[in-house]
Amino acid sequence: MLSLFKKKEKPVYQVYIQSMDKTVTVKHRQTLLEAALEAGLDYPYSCGAGSCTTCKTKLVQGQYKDLSDMSLVLTEDDLKKGYILACQALPKTDLIVTLEADESKEYSGEVTGYRHLTHDIIEVKIRLTEKMRYTAGQYADLAVAGVKGSRSYSFAAAPGAGGGSVEVCFHLRLVPNGEMTTWFHEKDRTGEKVKLRGPRGTFGWRDHKNTLLCIAGGSGMAPIKAMLEDAAQKKEKRQIIYLFGARTQKDLYALEEMAKLEKLLPNFRFIPVLSHEEAGSTWKGERGLVTELIAQQQIDFADTAAFLCGPPAMIDAAIAVLKEKGVSQNEIYFDKFTDRSHIANR
Repeated sequence: MLSLFKKKEKPVYQVYIQSMDKTVTVKHRQTLLEAALEAGLDYPYSCGAGSCTTCKTKLVQGQYKDLSDMSLVLTEDDLKKGYILACQALPKTDLIVTLEADESKEYSGEVTGYRHLTHDIIEVKIRLTEKMRYTAGQYADLAVAGVKGSRSYSFAAAPGAGGGSVEVCFHLRLVPNGEMTTWFHEKDRTGEKVKLRGPRGTFGWRDHKNTLLCIAGGSGMAPIKAMLEDAAQKKEKRQIIYLFGARTQKDLYALEEMAKLEKLLPNFRFIPVLSHEEAGSTWKGERGLVTELIAQQQIDFADTAAFLCGPPAMIDAAIAVLKEKGVSQNEIYFDKFTDRSHIANR
């Protein structure tokens, strides 16, 4: 017997990208970025998680639904001008969008510093042929011969005087099956040539609140360390609390740098917390999930700006706690650290 009811077809939309003069078909529950990449377009993106703003796109016409709150990473001015994040936009109608010119610049450099920070994180220093101007919290795209494409990494040191530096520093965590991090980790790469494009991103300090709460995990240390060094250079006097999550003592690093910053910044506290440290170990510090420490802080959450950097799950959990404690949504800034499998596995 034939069904009396027709199966409802899932909507498909057409998106015209003015700056590329290309039209892509966006399937049901597919983001604009996913559709563009599937169509073979060289669409700019980095994290794919609504964090880095590399895929920032201007909406000219049409309606969309967002996967996450774009106001957490886009500025109020961006939102007023109609910018969206392609990786978070699900079309609800046909769209017309456009990409503006990439203002970043390509630099040539050579690896001049290489050392292990933990069992799976290395510090890489690169001397450029010319000074790069950037702000603490931003990132650059790195490319090397033999690895297809580029990867994004946050600057792990504050820029020098004048907001620029000839030598830049990165913390690279070994990603399982990650081509770029495997290339860097497999041997000392001192002397190797590297191409950089940047600076990129809008993560960094904001000046609206009197308490600055930083929360990071793993190599999320990099941009927070750069921001703290920047705060020390500027003789910041506001209260800064930094909660850093790691699994065990062997995953902790930059402890000497944090101790030095506690001396330079009069109102700074660094609190490491371990989630998987053995019960009988020598560790005397905090234990548990780093997000569990948020509620324990004796601060005025209504007068707090939060800066989060690390794995997406950690950031999502932290945002939930911060909102519950009264931190304004507009005062939560984050940089989710993801790899290229994020989009492929959605």
